[in-house]
Amino acid sequence: MMRILSTVEGEEWKDVENSLGILDFSECFDYIDYDRDSDGDIDFYKQVRVNEDIASNIVLLTIKVSNYFSDWINTIKIDNTITLKKDFKSLLKVEEDLFLTFNYTETLEKLYQVKNTCHIHGKLGEDLLFGHGNINDYYEDDMINYIGAENSLQKIRESLRKNTIGAIERNRNFFDNIDDSIDKIFSFGFSFSEVDLIYIKTICEKISNPNVRWYLNDFDSEKQREEYQNLIIKIGYIGTFGTYSVKK
Repeated sequence: MMRILSTVEGEEWKDVENSLGILDFSECFDYIDYDRDSDGDIDFYKQVRVNEDIASNIVLLTIKVSNYFSDWINTIKIDNTITLKKDFKSLLKVEEDLFLTFNYTETLEKLYQVKNTCHIHGKLGEDLLFGHGNINDYYEDDMINYIGAENSLQKIRESLRKNTIGAIERNRNFFDNIDDSIDKIFSFGFSFSEVDLIYIKTICEKISNPNVRWYLNDFDSEKQREEYQNLIIKIGYIGTFGTYSVKK
């Protein structure tokens, strides 16, 4: 399983999550020398059993990957030795602002003392949500290529799919506080992964104020910011855009 994950392309977290939806399982099966019958043909029934056993083992490894991820997150420590971003802190109204964070740690709460935070994908010590947003059905392809493994491979893809609808429902109180009184939105360190755009869409549906302004961090290139703007507009945003800096 780790070998499959090592084929992930890209350096950002969104690349890892997106790749979970297009895992290539061929290496797990291509090396198998299936038993053959007296005519020299692959024994179909034995092939089914072998593929089923392989896929079942991958299911178990998938569960371990999720556990390893949670264990890794739980090793992260937030303490006072971490340097605050003064430019970032100057933007905050810690008692009033709403914070939708994709960070699994309590950096905002512990370092910046913010109050109204929604950890949409969970946080340290809780069940963590991560995964892909690919809803394509590979069942028939798996049946053709890896006969006998199709049910287990489907289970793997489903277990690695991020339940974004469920995340919104669990945090409905947070989203219900978003309304036309909001006139500024700042995104910081957010990669606008396709699987997470549903959250942006939900925010845009809550705000019908054309005077709202969305600020993108100038850490990203102008081209990248333009791509982000196009994504935000495409899913229903009707306001304007600006930029901000966090240098220190």
